[in-house]
Amino acid sequence: MAKCKYCHETISKLDKDICPFCGGLKPLEGVGDYTEDFTKAFDPIKQDPDMEVNFKKKQTAGLLAIFLGIFGANFFYIKKNKLGFISLGVTLVLYLVMVLLYVFVYQSILFLILPYVALELFYIYLGIKYFKSSDIKDGDGEFLR
Repeated sequence: MAKCKYCHETISKLDKDICPFCGGLKPLEGVGDYTEDFTKAFDPIKQDPDMEVNFKKKQTAGLLAIFLGIFGANFFYIKKNKLGFISLGVTLVLYLVMVLLYVFVYQSILFLILPYVALELFYIYLGIKYFKSSDIKDGDGEFLR
């Protein structure tokens, strides 16, 4: 084991052409060898015992889809923010179109209720899918628990 002459990080002799930390060329030229515990150089998982892992729950995502799905709350919960904003945007545009149709064309309250019912049925289906499926991942790539 040796230290890079540029950034002084511990690197192996296999990294003699370029330092993996700073990108310096020929980081071992003119640097002496020393012996160090090999396991210290590789720490692929740095775990903090105080670190708490919060898994997203599929029950919570399902309930959010059923009750607040038209606002994209279920997508924001599972960290899929793009889908959340798309869901919210589709809802707003659909209601704007339906209000304009109601005011200027049809004057039937059915045109205000129908889009809500259609969207709510879709989000009830999505909520049930969250409850029953075990292969749905959140935005971080973790499965919903």
